[in-house]
Amino acid sequence: MSFAGRAEADCTFLLRVDCEHTEAARWAKSVAVERLGLQRLLALLRDLSLPATFAFVGATALEFPELARAAVAHGHAIAGHSMHHDGPYAGRPEPWQQQDVRAMVQAIRQACGVRIRGLAAPDSGKVDGGTIRAAALSGLDYVLNATFTADGNAFAPVPGLPESVRVPPMSMHVVWDWTALQPGWPAFSAGDARIQWNDALNAASREGGLVSFTTHPWIAETNDEYGLLADFLSAARQRGARFATFDEVVGAH
Repeated sequence: MSFAGRAEADCTFLLRVDCEHTEAARWAKSVAVERLGLQRLLALLRDLSLPATFAFVGATALEFPELARAAVAHGHAIAGHSMHHDGPYAGRPEPWQQQDVRAMVQAIRQACGVRIRGLAAPDSGKVDGGTIRAAALSGLDYVLNATFTADGNAFAPVPGLPESVRVPPMSMHVVWDWTALQPGWPAFSAGDARIQWNDALNAASREGGLVSFTTHPWIAETNDEYGLLADFLSAARQRGARFATFDEVVGAH
């Protein structure tokens, strides 16, 4: 099955790479798969000349600073993905969340010199108001999450929370890769992935909106997804999807 659909993909494609060696060690019992996956994804995106947002766990940026710097050198945006990826922010005490976000920002800056603008919340994006306030205190502009969304088609603040922090629009279509190494997930299927990823691209194209696709270096490596990813990204570009980073999209509004 190919990545077929409308002749034109009238949408903005936001490619996100969640860099999390802590999860690789936890579920794949290997940090090496994270390093190799990161190297191969950087090479793939270089060959395709496509931009992405690399969301680094702070500890991962410190573990692989040369790869964080390589992502910057290749023109990708850098975001944060918590300090250690040790559970969701939602329900945590606000002082804990503030410290974690602050430590993440500092770690990534130390590793690659970038003062990040966004947080890609870990653990399926579960956050609460304290997370938004913690992001604001650390000077972040946006939080990618599954708890708060904005009306309309653009990133916007959450009513009643700091206006300096924006969240994704409800209309943004979100898809990702997966692995059965994590509890509750089925075995990865290229056929199922093609259907899900293609459906999201087609839906975003019908609406002229945003599609967010997240891959994970350690998952891409254990699944050997690279050919599938190249086909999907190439098909999206050939159909006219506009590739952008989250920094660019948030900065445009």
